[in-house]
Amino acid sequence: MAAANPLITGTYDALGNRMPAMDAMGRAGYFQLTDGVRLAEIDIIEGAQVRIDLAHHMIHEGKGYTCDDYATGLGAGASKYWHFKAPNTATRIHINATTFASDAGVVYFYEAPTTTADGTALTPRNNDRNNGTASTLSVWKDPTVTADGTQLGVAALGTNNPKTRFGGEAKQNFEWILKQNTAYLFKFTAANAGTAVNVELEYYEA
Repeated sequence: MAAANPLITGTYDALGNRMPAMDAMGRAGYFQLTDGVRLAEIDIIEGAQVRIDLAHHMIHEGKGYTCDDYATGLGAGASKYWHFKAPNTATRIHINATTFASDAGVVYFYEAPTTTADGTALTPRNNDRNNGTASTLSVWKDPTVTADGTQLGVAALGTNNPKTRFGGEAKQNFEWILKQNTAYLFKFTAANAGTAVNVELEYYEA
């Protein structure tokens, strides 16, 4: 392969045997390795692989899901709960959560809460709308909670000192891998009357 003509003519195994099914196709700016269906691309100038992140890939695999819900008119000091449970299987739930609120409040994340009723079931949606695979994560709103469980995370939205006229957003920039056959709880407690809150769960199953 001459430097002035970066055309990949083929891929070879450790013994030097050419593998025709993995031939590369030269294109301006980058080259591709293909098995005839899927492509891997490498940028020639930067020498970097053209790729997507794993969470994006899991959507392509039909294993990425979103479940969201909201509530309005929360009173000062009132709490809103969302309850979800990981399956008792080898499947692992890799989850990120984002919470938005119209006014100040605090959002909590708990593991292994005690509930006497699950609440109203919510339906997670497969992010690939061509894929009918259902989520194995069960999600509910408004469970009956007798103990919050072990606190894993907490975030304050907005402030009352001085009081803001708007709320804010709390987003985890890392994922949690939920424990097998274990329940979890999101709790938002409003600081002021008339608060609206939204929670969005984004996750993939692997």
